[in-house]
Amino acid sequence: MRIDRSPFTIFRFYVRLAAGIAPFLLAGPQSNAQTNTSKVSAKASPKPTSAQPWKIAFDRNMIAPSVVLDAPTPQNIFTASTDKNSAEIELTNDNLSSRPVWSPDGKKIAFVREGICGGIFVMDADGKNVRRITNDSIWVGPLAWSPNSENLAFDVNTARQFALQPEGLERPIYVADADGDAPPQLLANNGASPSWSPDGSQIAYTCVRKTAPREQIASICLISANANSTPRMLIDHARNPSWSPDGQQILYIS
Repeated sequence: MRIDRSPFTIFRFYVRLAAGIAPFLLAGPQSNAQTNTSKVSAKASPKPTSAQPWKIAFDRNMIAPSVVLDAPTPQNIFTASTDKNSAEIELTNDNLSSRPVWSPDGKKIAFVREGICGGIFVMDADGKNVRRITNDSIWVGPLAWSPNSENLAFDVNTARQFALQPEGLERPIYVADADGDAPPQLLANNGASPSWSPDGSQIAYTCVRKTAPREQIASICLISANANSTPRMLIDHARNPSWSPDGQQILYIS
């Protein structure tokens, strides 16, 4: 008996046709979904970069510790990586440079140079492009970078001796351009240890407040980083302020 297979043949034809077309019909939406997912995951989890070792800057005595000299001890500035396989690098060789301080962006180092032509200097992190910030040899306190790495705040010991000033705190505080393009600007007349607020708008420092004709105490004062501003006293019997990272609190020694 002969069986008519034409209906089955037509049915199989449409089944195969549907099976062949289905991947193309589904490919578009599926590909878009994968593309969108990859974009979101790329934003949420950026491609990791190779970790770079931290670097430190320090000064070193260039003579044996047992040698005693009346003149300042020769010092130079070095950098070293926290990677134990990295060698230290000498950035200065004048035997007069010390007290290096990294800028917040890690691109510059401020330091103090002794001698007749001394003062405050700034150099690139590799020791190149050295520029002078102050024009004369001065005794300065700790150097404080602004958060944007564009300015330096520091106090100046004009008396040259702490004994001639109450608690060594009646010193002028200056703010200088880190590029050395402009002379330092006077910020306050009697203070020390300036500390920038995280947003760079204010500077806290140790000031001297007179309580009687011959009595005075150390206090914490706050002043705008702009020139010609009036300081505000925060607390007595305190010194060496340091801002919290969020700028909401100030740590100090009492």
